[in-house]
Amino acid sequence: RFSSEESTRLSSDNAMVAKMGADDASVTAVMSAADLSLTTRVSDEESVRLDKDGSLETKIDADISTEASSRVSGDASLDKFLMH
Repeated sequence: RFSSEESTRLSSDNAMVAKMGADDASVTAVMSAADLSLTTRVSDEESVRLDKDGSLETKIDADISTEASSRVSGDASLDKFLMH
């Protein structure tokens, strides 16, 4: 009778260990997939932001260049006006 109980407990323990191992593997697989998904999304966002930052820098540089050119032209015009 004791041997039978011991055998049953051992069998149940082994089943529990197997179930826990399978659950751990399942959780690990889900977490790995979620990590990969998040990594992909962050990478995509970084690419878009980098592209937009470059576009913004180009626009700002062009605006600054246009303003600088206008100021030089305006200064020259003012100098010419004041000389007369």
